[in-house]
Amino acid sequence: MDKKESYIEEKFGRLLAQVKDQSLVSKAKLVILDLMEHGNGGKGWDNLDMPFTLNMQFDALYTLAHHTYWVTKFALSIAQMFEEAMNIPINHDFIIIGGLLHDVGKLAETEKKENSFTRETEIFKQFRHPAYGAMVAKQHGLPDEICHIILAHAHEGDELFRSKEAQIIHRADFIYYGTLRSHLGLK
Repeated sequence: MDKKESYIEEKFGRLLAQVKDQSLVSKAKLVILDLMEHGNGGKGWDNLDMPFTLNMQFDALYTLAHHTYWVTKFALSIAQMFEEAMNIPINHDFIIIGGLLHDVGKLAETEKKENSFTRETEIFKQFRHPAYGAMVAKQHGLPDEICHIILAHAHEGDELFRSKEAQIIHRADFIYYGTLRSHLGLK
């Protein structure tokens, strides 16, 4: 296992171990590795210790890795409560893989320049991270249901019929983002 694979395992292994369909895990890891290798304006990333958003000042605690992990954990909790309250099944494999990949396209859309981060990449000039992440996931053989979660988690999904799992990831993502902004005193 190389350094980047070890990093993915360290950050997300506990969640990935819960996935029943291990072929989804293998494909998801390939998506992350692909974008770690080719992102950052072609320079690549060693880790996901970059801002999860450029819409607020970067704090080293609230990295893309932190955001991804906790959005997925929030989504799993929401799924479990929803199943208990409504007796409607939710695909937990899709929640975990979709949650872990929902912002993976940010690795391609974001570039580190000296000590700051920008969205000046060639990818960002053509695609926002939801679309690009979904395309890379599709290229690596992930099912349409997971590609849909990635694509629909942000505003790109506002005009779509979101699956149950996409709704949960979408809401968990905005709970994390919105609550953090409120905590920091931002609108």
